Amino acid sequence: MKKYKVYLFDFDLTLADGSAWIVECFQTILHRHGYTSCTDNQCRSTIGMVLEDAFEYLTGVSDPAFCHDLRLEYRQLCRPQVAERTHFIPGAEAMLRSRTEDIRIGIVSTKQSDVIWKTLRLNGLENTVDHVIGIEEVQAPKPAPYGILNACSHFGVDKSEVLYCGDSTIDAEAAKNAGVDFAAVTTGNTTRAEFEAYPHVAILDALSPDYLA
Repeated sequence: MKKYKVYLFDFDLTLADGSAWIVECFQTILHRHGYTSCTDNQCRSTIGMVLEDAFEYLTGVSDPAFCHDLRLEYRQLCRPQVAERTHFIPGAEAMLRSRTEDIRIGIVSTKQSDVIWKTLRLNGLENTVDHVIGIEEVQAPKPAPYGILNACSHFGVDKSEVLYCGDSTIDAEAAKNAGVDFAAVTTGNTTRAEFEAYPHVAILDALSPDYLA
């Protein structure tokens, strides 16, 4: 894999794992509204989706107002503790701590940017990341390209000098739509075989310091 000037990453299940708390919050909201048949794995599979899409998938209800209300309930429950309930994946943490001054690192996520920065600070990693683009800073979420394109603009680099890494096909589609190279990591819910259908420069079992070398 060639060397890039800018390395961009998804957050949840790419760099960090708060899935136990996320699933617990989904189940609490679903049970509150009488949806008791969703499995934890089904809830976990929605990580990376926009919350309205996740609730539509889990409930089978396509009413935008209903899904919006569930999103508000979910955020009220999840947000106060999510940073504390999230840990960095060991290989990804080691990679971030190994970064050198000649590269730039950014995060493009459907999570809110202040939550990501808080999680970084709690783990002593805030100085390993140069820029974060969250859901509130884009016109439309992934797989739309805006977050990645905004990051390219922020760093002042050509798209050919950027590599985006993520754990889902949503991330693969976003990289394709933005016109940047993509590296997949299978620390989420997507298999190597599923990633093979998308343009990629690598499919990794996990991140490590070698990723930035």
